[in-house]
Amino acid sequence: MSFKPNRITDDFSSSAQLSVEDMETIAAHGFKTILNCRPDAEEGAAQPTSAELQSLAGQHGLAYFHFPVKMGADGKEYVTDVARILQSTPKPILGFCRSGSRATRLYQAASGAAGKKSVMQWLRSKCLITRFWRWCKRKQCASQCCNK
Repeated sequence: MSFKPNRITDDFSSSAQLSVEDMETIAAHGFKTILNCRPDAEEGAAQPTSAELQSLAGQHGLAYFHFPVKMGADGKEYVTDVARILQSTPKPILGFCRSGSRATRLYQAASGAAGKKSVMQWLRSKCLITRFWRWCKRKQCASQCCNK
């Protein structure tokens, strides 16, 4: 699998399932801590175990934590522990699960960021060019300026 982090904030990114080959790349990207939010064997034997990933993370100087949130669950039982980790571990932090969604939701709950827009999302929503483009697309402007 090719490692493609999704940057949520300056201190936290999420990713889909990591492979054992990704650990060196993760360290090279500058990550300092990994949060594994996926239960072992969720996808069968092909999925690396948390113990394997933790061992490799340690070899690359990465802190590693495992919070096995089941699919469809919110992970409330881990929020306090993750909040403590967010305050005390080296950053940036990479959280992962099957798609990255559970890791992101757990991060948002633990950081109190749930429901808040990022600065970039807010700026994009206020950008006049973006707003004009959206208006043109809705109105299908007569000059066809958006379709050139």
